[in-house]
Amino acid sequence: MKKGLLTCLVCFCLTPAFCSSIDSLLGVLDRSIEQRPATLQQKYRRIADLRSELARSGNRQDSFQLILRLTNEYRSFNYDTAYLEVQRLRKVAATGHEQLQAGILEAFVLLSSGLFREAIDELNELSIQGSPDSIRAQYHFNLARSYFDLADAYTGYLNNEGQFQSGLQYLEAAIDATAGSSAERLSFEALRALKLGRREASKRIYQNLIERPDITTRQLAIEYSALSSLYRNTDPDSSLIFLIKAAIADERASVKESTALTNLANHFFQEKEFERASRYINLALADANFFGAQHRKMQILHSLPLIENQRLELERSKYRQFVFFSATLAVLLLFSLLLIIRTQRQKRQIDLQNRQINAQNQKLIERETAIRRAYQKLEDYAQELSESNQLKEKYIGHFFESNTNLINKVHALFSGALKQVREGKFKEAIYSLQQFNDDYEKKRLLQDFDATFLTVFPSFIEQINRFFPETERFEMPPPNTLSTELRIFALIRLGISNNHTIARIHNFSVNTIYAYKTRIRNKSSLSNDEFDQAILGIRTIWDDPAAETGSPGT
Repeated sequence: MKKGLLTCLVCFCLTPAFCSSIDSLLGVLDRSIEQRPATLQQKYRRIADLRSELARSGNRQDSFQLILRLTNEYRSFNYDTAYLEVQRLRKVAATGHEQLQAGILEAFVLLSSGLFREAIDELNELSIQGSPDSIRAQYHFNLARSYFDLADAYTGYLNNEGQFQSGLQYLEAAIDATAGSSAERLSFEALRALKLGRREASKRIYQNLIERPDITTRQLAIEYSALSSLYRNTDPDSSLIFLIKAAIADERASVKESTALTNLANHFFQEKEFERASRYINLALADANFFGAQHRKMQILHSLPLIENQRLELERSKYRQFVFFSATLAVLLLFSLLLIIRTQRQKRQIDLQNRQINAQNQKLIERETAIRRAYQKLEDYAQELSESNQLKEKYIGHFFESNTNLINKVHALFSGALKQVREGKFKEAIYSLQQFNDDYEKKRLLQDFDATFLTVFPSFIEQINRFFPETERFEMPPPNTLSTELRIFALIRLGISNNHTIARIHNFSVNTIYAYKTRIRNKSSLSNDEFDQAILGIRTIWDDPAAETGSPGT
């Protein structure tokens, strides 16, 4: 009666109407964890009552039932005690039916501790001939679960598929041995659909199952975990909700052999909530140590160092921020003090400076004449530098923007790859880094150069063609582009005449650049010296009014 009321209360509290949001569910879970001492005290009280009743019992059949109940209390709570109790149960068992119950329960205890092959061997030694359907169902289901867990534990091994198929066969036998409307049969059918990849059918059965009033708190946790795995890829929020509900049910049933807290820790680790992930993974490790399940410890210890390292890094980051802000505040206070002192000194210096200014004014008048003469010279120099400055402003601005975009792109690519490396996704990180195509970026930079150059020298191709006979003139390239030959002389027009520099820009050898320049000069109707001077004399958009209307090169 008490178990039924507890089950109804748990189901009532876990319905979406009362725990609809993830935050509220996490609050329920955290309160359940805080209430662990009280929950454990209730469990120990039940165990003590059973032991007291067993000590007073003088009937073998009553003793068998009491030890059976004790074993059930311990089977998902503590492996060592559960194993001792099941051995005592086997000694008390007198009938074949009782021996079969004890053997199946021992196999369950072995299975819970990760001893899958030992559980299979134990079940294979039992004979279920003539046993009732309830015993046959539990026998076949424990065999099915043993093979499934064995296949999951050794994924990729040679006989993995055979173990999986054996699990399916025993699961079918368990379904055949159960009543058509029982919660046990629904649970078996849901597991079968899950293993066969029938996800929608499995979801539907599990949804019906968790709404039944006759399901135990422990079984409710198992079904919630299964639903969480079904929704993981399609509906992450629902998956998280079911996983939290599974953890709450485990806490209220004092279950120590569970994966819910471990899976929650891994989820919050991925979400970068390292403090919560650390708290849950350490609770899961404490549960695994308490129960004594080696395979659970191995699963937890795989994630624990990663989570703890990130948590410690978060703590160190907070400490560094505290030190930084404290130091910054101290520096600001010191700076304010120095500023006050400096202000006082400056006030005393103002009168002295005013007197000095009056004396300097006379000197400035004398220098003004000299400055005017120098200014006239500067105007002459400014005229000569005007074109150069305009070119510099144009190209510096353009290539600063291009280089910034390239740096941002590389930074984003590197950051994404670094994140994937931290998450252990090495193949994805390598693939991300391989997306950077330096040849493409080089080509794009040259295209940007061409477009910008033709903006400044819109009639460049038309003007350079004047230096060649009609038959040797350059053909007009596509809009906003220059051929390699034209780009070489465009660089020369900008003052870049060093063959090594031009070769590096084009990724050519120096000899290749020299050959290009020689071949083009030889085609010109001008001498080499005249040709070079003519190139430098090609006019920009600022000193060629006719070019403002555009040219074939643009």
